[in-house]
Amino acid sequence: MEAFEALQKSWEERVRAMGLTSESSHPAYAWQEGEKEPPCQVIRQPLKEGFRTLSREGRPVAPLMGDYTSYDDGLTGVCFNPTSFFNASSDHAVIPRILPNTVAETAMEFIWLVRADAVEGTDYCIEDLIWLWKVTTDQDVKIVEDNQKGVNSRSYRPGPYSKLEGGPARFISDYLKQIS
Repeated sequence: MEAFEALQKSWEERVRAMGLTSESSHPAYAWQEGEKEPPCQVIRQPLKEGFRTLSREGRPVAPLMGDYTSYDDGLTGVCFNPTSFFNASSDHAVIPRILPNTVAETAMEFIWLVRADAVEGTDYCIEDLIWLWKVTTDQDVKIVEDNQKGVNSRSYRPGPYSKLEGGPARFISDYLKQIS
């Protein structure tokens, strides 16, 4: 924890010197009293020491985007709980969308963004760009499929959400308010 705090402090100073923000935030109106996590939040944080971007080895995978003139070695994440979020580093961004279709089926869509004039095969390689999300999504799909098998079993009995499941619990609560 001490090493991360030192990395965070050093990164924040460097990012501010670049004229960028290192602040995390959330819209105050969206956070209901007593909730541990707001339904929408923005997170800014450093990547692992020595990493420039969200890639397998931390090396750039595409040209710098937007107004960046150098890598800030950080991550910007925006979360719209519980079904959508995006993550961006200095050279690319990913927007995953998770859309429940039925109680047993969910569709997922991923959109990767690079600079508009970047040319596939010259400025970026698709496999390098999507690597992190391919690996983590494959793992998540396995967990979710195994969980669904358990829910579909004759032995399954529903119970309360864990305290760590604030997003889904809030989604269901909000949904039930909308339809009642």
